[in-house]
Amino acid sequence: MMKAIWIGVTTLALAGCGKKSEEGSAAAGSAAKGAPTEITKAGDNTTAKVGLDTGGKALGGEKVKLNKLKFGGTGFDGEYNEALDSWKYEKWEPQKDGTNDNVVTIYVDGWNNEDWPVDAEAFATKLGTPDFLDMGSKWPKIDAKTPHAGGWVITGEVNDGTDQDTAFAVRVDKPGVLCRGYVKKTAKDKAKTLAESIEACKGITP
Repeated sequence: MMKAIWIGVTTLALAGCGKKSEEGSAAAGSAAKGAPTEITKAGDNTTAKVGLDTGGKALGGEKVKLNKLKFGGTGFDGEYNEALDSWKYEKWEPQKDGTNDNVVTIYVDGWNNEDWPVDAEAFATKLGTPDFLDMGSKWPKIDAKTPHAGGWVITGEVNDGTDQDTAFAVRVDKPGVLCRGYVKKTAKDKAKTLAESIEACKGITP
């Protein structure tokens, strides 16, 4: 349930993690005000994905956009927001009433060196602060902080004032991104969906 403005026309880049797909992902820096949005469909982990080296800098020192980032999961629909230089991924499942629901939403942003502590303990503490990652949301519960070969994983619950869902945040040192998301209660197997989503984040490569 990640509350953020994921529309590329105007946005305030919050230091972030958490809200619903229709409200979108917070940018990892200051997004261009009034910039046009160009969204491209990535489909099931196909086409248009790139990377950066450590710190988001190319060898020449120029920041590389995330538009060709290689996502580590399959079965996700991906959209790239040109104005925010940010990805949103969703996975859908049929429901008992015959409709489909996006049971998991994931946002991938370049690491915000100014506002996001690299230390997992410090980051987890900040997650409990309202509006840290997304306006109007915070993590009232932290379940685990686990290191992995390329960074760390934090799991818990995120609340936007209306819903409280299972949440996760994954730091990936290379290419230097934060991959965060939430799993809705409508997921058929929440534990499995959570595990798949975390592995997809850990599998991100340049």
